[in-house]
Amino acid sequence: MVGIRNANPIAVDLQNIYISNFDSYRAEDVPEFRHAILKLGTDSTPLLLAGKTEFGFQDGPANQATFNKPIDVVSYRGTLYVLDRGNNAIRKVDAQGNVTTFASATEGRGFKAPFVRMLCFTIDSSGTIYVVVRHDHGSHVIKITSTGEVTVFPNLLNYFVYSIAVNDSGLLYSTSPSKHCIYRAKLGVDDKATVFVGNEQEPGMKDATGEQARFNQPWGLVVGSDRNVYVADYDNHSIRRVTPE
Repeated sequence: MVGIRNANPIAVDLQNIYISNFDSYRAEDVPEFRHAILKLGTDSTPLLLAGKTEFGFQDGPANQATFNKPIDVVSYRGTLYVLDRGNNAIRKVDAQGNVTTFASATEGRGFKAPFVRMLCFTIDSSGTIYVVVRHDHGSHVIKITSTGEVTVFPNLLNYFVYSIAVNDSGLLYSTSPSKHCIYRAKLGVDDKATVFVGNEQEPGMKDATGEQARFNQPWGLVVGSDRNVYVADYDNHSIRRVTPE
């Protein structure tokens, strides 16, 4: 058994909770960080699924594979996908903890993708991955299909992005905690994301429509099977629901 020290985003399937056990918001040279993925089973015991305390970039069985600053994790059809920021890569972990590289900025390590300063990612219902990478004048969204086709939407997001979600219609939702709102953009149509709900300059707690609603540091979000967006409204200690309208 291992202890949960600095849990970042989580992923779930029908039986387990998975945790990327690296805290990107603290000093990166603190030796206590575990560059690993943990599994929290039905008995609430945290177990090491894959990775080690030491960082690295090695595929293979659970006891040999290594990560470098895994900051996000998503479960999709029995496979975990990990945003391995220090390696500029998306890694895959199966139920036994075997690790492979799905895509990376390194030649010969999975599908080639222009990853740099990775922030967050998500997977849609068809298995297409969307990654946000930070640049000097905004954040690009990189789309990667299961066959390795890469599309870049440059500077679609012009703020620090914490979480994204994409629905089946190609609408991308995103949060930036300091902006106190949820943004939305139509992939391939909109040049920039715009405010969907909330007000950038006015935090608060108010249920309403569009920019009349108020949030206070919204962080994580997901699109539900009911097409609604569910938001972790951090400083309001609440889960908020936003309809497509």
